[in-house]
Amino acid sequence: MAEDRTVQLSADHFALTFDTSNNFVGPAQVQEDVTLDKKADQYTGTFKTDFYDPSGNVIVEVVGQITAARITVDTPVGDVL
Repeated sequence: MAEDRTVQLSADHFALTFDTSNNFVGPAQVQEDVTLDKKADQYTGTFKTDFYDPSGNVIVEVVGQITAARITVDTPVGDVL
């Protein structure tokens, strides 16, 4: 049961990046390792995003902590801010 344990999740996906003039800059690879809490309504973990030029060379790497909480269509705006 979800109430009895936490869940480890890993995500790895790509996005395309553009500058403010809408010129293609290159792809970005986003990786996350998170732990879903026992109630399945919050998660915490780490992320790493590598930004590449069109030739596949890393331009910059960004790493950090991530945290999130479940919201619904009924969640008040004040709860999100």
